[in-house]
Amino acid sequence: MPDARVSETLSVYDCNETRSATSEETILGKDDVVLFHYKIADPQFLNLSIAAPFKPAVSIASSFQRLACNSEINTPLVTKEQLAKKQFSLLSSTVKGDGELFYQELPERNTENQRSVLFYILLFRGPTLNVSTDGVVRRPTQISYRGG
Repeated sequence: MPDARVSETLSVYDCNETRSATSEETILGKDDVVLFHYKIADPQFLNLSIAAPFKPAVSIASSFQRLACNSEINTPLVTKEQLAKKQFSLLSSTVKGDGELFYQELPERNTENQRSVLFYILLFRGPTLNVSTDGVVRRPTQISYRGG
């Protein structure tokens, strides 16, 4: 969408298998006007049989799955207020150059031997969505990233 400014996606990750699915997506334009919104299901009711598989340990989805499913390392979600303050530092651009990965250290959760960090990805444009004849939305590409 040429007038899109930001896309908000709610993804559900299967903690037992390497797969995820989009539960809801909203595309916002200037002044946060909703340009497009679709909702497949509430996250707790989403049928993960529609979920797309991803490669373990090499995709950003794999990293998100580890954050969401491991109670020892998961972090709080980013609020709109945190994003508005722009206190995040640039870590890396995506390999294709279509987005950037940012981070912010969470000093209140740090220990002597461990640092807690909050990440978020800003995509300049989203991946192409394919809708099959059965109405299921599928993302044909995985987002890859580089960084340390």
